[in-house]
Amino acid sequence: MRKYETTFIVDSLIKIDEIEGIIGKIEKFISNNGGQIEEINRIGKKRLAYEIKKRQYGFIVSIYYQAQNKLNRLLEREYQLDENILRYLTILIEPKAEKALQKIREAAAAKKTTPIRKVAPAEVKTEAKAEVKADAEVKAEAAPAEEAAPAKDAVATEAVPVAEEAAPASEEAAPAKDAAATEAAPEAEEAAPATEEVTPEVVAEKANEKKAE
Repeated sequence: MRKYETTFIVDSLIKIDEIEGIIGKIEKFISNNGGQIEEINRIGKKRLAYEIKKRQYGFIVSIYYQAQNKLNRLLEREYQLDENILRYLTILIEPKAEKALQKIREAAAAKKTTPIRKVAPAEVKTEAKAEVKADAEVKAEAAPAEEAAPAKDAVATEAVPVAEEAAPASEEAAPAKDAAATEAAPEAEEAAPATEEVTPEVVAEKANEKKAE
């Protein structure tokens, strides 16, 4: 015998008792025709990817069993006779796929059996207080840095007027230099006439003066 998986979709509009009756009927049919059922997985009501017989939802069921290949043809005929079964699919499970399926089952079982740790209210309050305290410490460390920043800005603001005061001093020194240069110019102009021009008349006059002596 080989291992198979058959999945079928039941009309979800019928009552849950009727759905369970259909599942029981398929299970009994497989057993009566030489099959050995290993597991029945009721996936439940799910939205379908597209409408089937004007139905948007269906109740999905998967059955894992071992049987001869001829059983699958009989099972297909049984599906077709039930109008509440919207779709069905039967596949052969290869050894590799069976190992992967076994791992998935073990992981699901371990997840169900893992105990959930209950947190006492006192522990929750303690954790909340610790978080509040940590936030307060962070804010306290950040406060001195914020106070130091305005102090630096104040020093920079005070330094600016000093530079502005130094600028007028240099401006006052410039007019003083210009005034000194203006006063020196007339003196040079007055000193210039002290040098007489040498002309022929002047030379002749000096020569007559020497003769008269």
